[in-house]
Amino acid sequence: ATFQTGTQKYLLHCTHNNDTLKVWDGAAASMTILAADGAPAPKYIISWNNHLFAAGILGHESRIQWSNLATYDDWQTNGVDNYDDNCQTGDGDYITGLGTLRGNLYVFKRYSIFQVTYLGGSPLIQVRKVVDNIGTISNKTICSAKITQVALDGTVSKYEILLFLTPDRKIVAFDGQYTYTLTDGMYESNDYANIY
Repeated sequence: ATFQTGTQKYLLHCTHNNDTLKVWDGAAASMTILAADGAPAPKYIISWNNHLFAAGILGHESRIQWSNLATYDDWQTNGVDNYDDNCQTGDGDYITGLGTLRGNLYVFKRYSIFQVTYLGGSPLIQVRKVVDNIGTISNKTICSAKITQVALDGTVSKYEILLFLTPDRKIVAFDGQYTYTLTDGMYESNDYANIY
């Protein structure tokens, strides 16, 4: 995730499978390990509304955590970590990715999707489940797409959606409220004779 702090240049923040966050300013020869109080060890990180949001925290696979406003190295308020555990589903499911759509942050699990709305005060965010029984298998499969549709009468409609792959290998479109299954499932085949 890239992030800008005031007039400072953009910084790149990296995480690798519950590793400690690392920071690169674009100039140094190597990355610096972020040693801030309360800094998480996440699987996923994204810059959203001038905060860094982390998810899939080591030891808390359904937790989201965030930095304070306009900073990447302060993850606590009054000595307490900034976090939210409202992505709990009680079924052992865990966070598999993050995506943004039309100003909201979405937290994906294997079998559910949560919407994070930015309130900007106290509380900073509101989390609610928007989709049950469908989610993504991997953060790497979440991508945004812009669709333009022209009706027969010439009316033009524009949409922004998120596309992702489900654990049962279906490609799904998500508009922030509803999911639309685009494929029945993708499966490997060794029968290449029919391709030609």
